[in-house]
Formats: sequence, C-alpha cells, structure tokens
Amino acid sequence: MNYATLLAIALTASLATAQQVRMFGELQFEAGEYTLATPGVVLLPGTLDLSNDIGEVVEVHGNLLPGSPDTVQVTSVDQTDDRLKLGGSSRIGESIDLRVESETSPLYYLVASLALEMVPLDSIPLLSGTLFIELPVVVISAGLLQNSYEHVMPIPNSSALVGTDIWFQTALVNTEFVYINAVHTTVRSS
Repeated sequence: MNYATLLAIALTASLATAQQVRMFGELQFEAGEYTLATPGVVLLPGTLDLSNDIGEVVEVHGNLLPGSPDTVQVTSVDQTDDRLKLGGSSRIGESIDLRVESETSPLYYLVASLALEMVPLDSIPLLSGTLFIELPVVVISAGLLQNSYEHVMPIPNSSALVGTDIWFQTALVNTEFVYINAVHTTVRSS
C-alpha cells in the first residue's frame, strides 16, 4: 500500500467520525427544526427537551454529523449570560450598537467579517467555542469588560455599502479565548 492510499484512508476515516463542538447562539424553532439563529446551525436534540430555551442564548455541546457540517447532534444545552447583542440601525449614515455581556470574563475581543464560516476551535490550545465568521477577521474593539461593554459603530453614508452583509462575533477571555454567539446585519439605504 502506498503513501497516497494510506492518506486517503486516513482522511476518509476522519470524515466518518463526529467532531465534538461547543457553540453559542440564540435558540430558534422554525419549520419543525431547532437552529441557532446565526449562522443557522441545525440542532438535533435527541432525547433533550429544548423547548424551554427557545429565544434564549444557549451554550450547546454536541457532535457535528459527518457529511453534514451544519448539523449538530446535541449532547447538552445550557442557557448562558455570555452574549453579543446587535442594536441600533444598519442604515447608511447611522450607527450599529454592539453590546458584549459577561459576568465572568474580564476581557473581550469584538471581531467582524464579511463572510460566514464555521470553524470549531476546541481542538486548538487556548481556544474554545466555534468561530462562525470567516477568516481573516477585523478586530473592531478589545479591552476590559466589567459585566458589559457597548461599542457604537458608525456606518459611512455611502450607497456603495448598501447590501453588504457583516457578521460580528466576540471572544471572551479568561484562561482561554471562548468564541460566543455571532450576530449579523445587512447595510441598508437611508
């Protein structure tokens, strides 16, 4: 057996096994499916009852289904107070309000991207959670966090930005960088 064949077998075997994930997001129930609001990951609850958590930001642990990268077999779910909220106006010439909330984390990093991705981070030292936004990211704000921080981000008054999708996500820092829920907006005309 040659090296290429062994590599192909190893890659196939790794794709056939479930990858453990930890992710945060607002739990929704639509069309008979549980999902995280952003980025729309489908959650299969098995025997867990998720109905009491609909509309809440939750921390989900589970396994990505092989061959279905946006579906998670849930093993546990808990409500969390760690969250990123989006407010304000996404119209050109106005401002988006991004609010980071955590009672336990002393530091935060607020990042943005123009594209969506899903990268589980738990197998990487000092990282945890799931990065829902595509690399590279732009650091919008970072610093000390005393229960909450609000960042006001003005949107330039340029019609060229209308229709642009922007995803935001926060990493909370204790002993590791934990990526929590993502939020999304589309820039609109004034």
